[in-house]
Amino acid sequence: MNINEINENSRRILIDVSQLYEVYLAVDSEFRSYRGTMRWKKVSGKEYLFRQRNSRGDGKSLGARDARTQEIYDNFHARKAELGQKRKSLLDRLTQQRGFCVAAGINRVPKIAADVVRSVHLVKTGSHPLIVVGTNALFAYENMAGVHLDPVLLASEDIDLMWDVKRKLNLAVIEPVGGLLSLLKKADRTFDRMPKMSFRAANAKGYIVDLIKPAPANIHKTTKASLTGHKNDLLAAEIRNLEWLYAAPVVSTTVIGNDGFPVVFDVPDPRVFAAHKLWLSELPDRSAIKKVRDRRQGNAVLRLLKTYLHDYPPDDEALRGLPQSLRDNLQSEYDRIAIEDQAQASMLAPGF
Repeated sequence: MNINEINENSRRILIDVSQLYEVYLAVDSEFRSYRGTMRWKKVSGKEYLFRQRNSRGDGKSLGARDARTQEIYDNFHARKAELGQKRKSLLDRLTQQRGFCVAAGINRVPKIAADVVRSVHLVKTGSHPLIVVGTNALFAYENMAGVHLDPVLLASEDIDLMWDVKRKLNLAVIEPVGGLLSLLKKADRTFDRMPKMSFRAANAKGYIVDLIKPAPANIHKTTKASLTGHKNDLLAAEIRNLEWLYAAPVVSTTVIGNDGFPVVFDVPDPRVFAAHKLWLSELPDRSAIKKVRDRRQGNAVLRLLKTYLHDYPPDDEALRGLPQSLRDNLQSEYDRIAIEDQAQASMLAPGF
């Protein structure tokens, strides 16, 4: 299995850019909370402080003009200006770092996949309403381990986004014009919902975004299909046996797009990803070509767990949401890799 450790220079650049991006996201999030403006509005000859939230003029009055509201007004505009300058400075630094990321070869994620996730993060509010599952999650796991996986394992012309149905995207923080589909169009304006496949959007080059969610355990129970409630938005497809990924802890990791710009991927716990892939590889009704790929991807993540990601032991109680059979199989495969490593080490030992 082709797993290459990144060198110390690449590791340093990845750490530095990840930390810089974390600071940028924090500043950007606070800056977005100042969206709109604050102005004085005259009513019946008296001035009132009005907090305007968007270009439509929505907002509320904060009271008549006096020392208190004047202080609120002054603080708002001063802080907004300060955050705007800080945000621009951080963005400039990230732009400068793009060349270093490309030169170091850590710009692994296809630009369209990075742009899609980055657009969704415009409305991130500290929760994980959309989780990257499937092949693209491997970019997060290899970054966590500080390695590069075989490009064949990473090749994909689509991205699967799993919706945590307990949460909705807070579209109030942007100009809501079309829900999730409008966010995809920010990444690529040619994205459109596919006819008769309301869970799927595709762009002009055929890149596909699927919105999925776990099917309810009770077949007679219905759950929300729309992430945002917008008309003509994507409707999540219900997938059986996805609840294992759904119940898994979420890991947030900074990855680097092909253009050298970072983005945060929220992905399932790598152990659950591996267990799910190995389970898929054994399904009798799954196509042979997919089963081979599933097993290779599951084994690749197992190798990362065994060799690099020691904070994710296979017997952790965090995996109690997995069926016991999957936990047993995960442990068995983990032990098999350990035995193979010991055998290989013995063969390479002096005097063998």
